[in-house]
Amino acid sequence: MVVYRNGDELMMVLRRALEIELSFEHESQWEAYYEKEKLRALLMELIVDSAQHAEMVQNLMAMVKVSPGKTFSQVKGREFNFKNKNELEMMMDLGRTEILMRDLYTDVRNSFSSSPEGLLLDEADADRFLTTINSLIAAEQHHSDLVAKHVGKVERVR
Repeated sequence: MVVYRNGDELMMVLRRALEIELSFEHESQWEAYYEKEKLRALLMELIVDSAQHAEMVQNLMAMVKVSPGKTFSQVKGREFNFKNKNELEMMMDLGRTEILMRDLYTDVRNSFSSSPEGLLLDEADADRFLTTINSLIAAEQHHSDLVAKHVGKVERVR
């Protein structure tokens, strides 16, 4: 497990989380929504929840103590490419992403808890930070479970 040495390191991880959460704003997700009628409810839930998660991550980022004068470029979402993918392939991509996010937030929580108090953020924000991270972990696990229902027990031979 990583122990953050400073807020800049934590900020870099949270920026990566924000980049992934923002990726649901890209056109490809909406195209998949319109083309995959059976999956519309799931895709809409993932799109809406990811927008909320992005806001939660931005709130976490606002709590982090960064080095004086340190600036960061604007975070942009990456784009999932669902073109020419069948439903199983699309769900497997989404499932991997949901597991990645759950694990990323779990690692942030564990690393934050092992880091010296007051180093990464003001102690007054610690409870709110952990509550938010725990909410994100639970939400990503829920998403992973929902996606898994669509994937079923199918596995690919590599």
